[in-house]
Amino acid sequence: MSLPPADLLRNLALAQALLVVPALGDSYAGKSAGTVAAILLLAASDVVHYAERRSGFRQRLEDLLAAAAPDDVTLRLDLRTLLDQIGTVPLDERLDHLMGGLEALHAWADANDPELARRCLDFLVDFATAERLDPPGLPG
Repeated sequence: MSLPPADLLRNLALAQALLVVPALGDSYAGKSAGTVAAILLLAASDVVHYAERRSGFRQRLEDLLAAAAPDDVTLRLDLRTLLDQIGTVPLDERLDHLMGGLEALHAWADANDPELARRCLDFLVDFATAERLDPPGLPG
C-alpha cells in the first residue's frame, strides 16, 4: 500500500505529536519534537502545490532569460546555450541551472540595464515570497 506524500507527512506529524512529544514531556527535546510535528503539518499542506509552483517559476525564469538581450555577446551566447540544453537536465534540477543563468544576467543588468535588473529582482522577490510554508487552511 502506498500513501500520497501529503498523507504520509500528516501521518508522521500525527505520530510525532501523539507519541514522541508526550514521551519527552516539557523538556527542550519535547518542545523540539512539537516543532518538528508542526513543520511536518505545514509541509503536508504545501507538498501538493510545491511541484506546480516550482514548474511555474521555472517557466517564468526561462521566459525571462529568453527575452533578455544583453549587449554582452558572451553572456547572450551562454544564456542561449543554457536554454537550448535545459531539456537534457533532470527535471528536478532545471530551476537550479536556470538560477545560475539568472545570477549572471542579473550581475550584468545591475551594471548595464536598470529595467532588466528590476525584472530580475522582481522574479527573485516573487520566488522567495512563494517559498514559504503557510499555515494549513489559511490563505497565502
